[in-house]
Amino acid sequence: MNTFSCFDLPKRNKLFFHPSWLAKYLSGQSTCPLALYTLANFKVPSESSPELLQYNAIHRKAVAKVEQEYRAKGYEVFVEDSNQFWISTAIGATLSGTPDLVALSSQESKIIEVKTGQLSEENQLKDQAQLEIYMACAPKVGLHGMQSIPQGELI
Repeated sequence: MNTFSCFDLPKRNKLFFHPSWLAKYLSGQSTCPLALYTLANFKVPSESSPELLQYNAIHRKAVAKVEQEYRAKGYEVFVEDSNQFWISTAIGATLSGTPDLVALSSQESKIIEVKTGQLSEENQLKDQAQLEIYMACAPKVGLHGMQSIPQGELI
């Protein structure tokens, strides 16, 4: 079968996971296994609502501000798309993510996630889980030359 009959979604060629999806489960924010199964196995269309477009603009501004602050402190800074990584697992699944910022200096490396949503304990747990996935994956893929787990920062 090529589609998920209930929703008529096209099937992915292989399992695919994004850290933000896993973070919801690791933090307990989501407990619906069907949602994760659907995202991992089927191509679910992304939303392009005016609210999402507005959020993206706000997020880009916030990331640019943090980038500027870290550059002023002397860090070499890599932003979003230049941070994308892909990991193929032994079971044939792919894990892919894009940390907002990677900041490197001679003394430290940091992965920085910039959040613009509402501050809540539930979101904090999910955001921290997503950041920790990025931190764990960075040395695995050698992101910007990292060989050990970097520090993480949520802003």
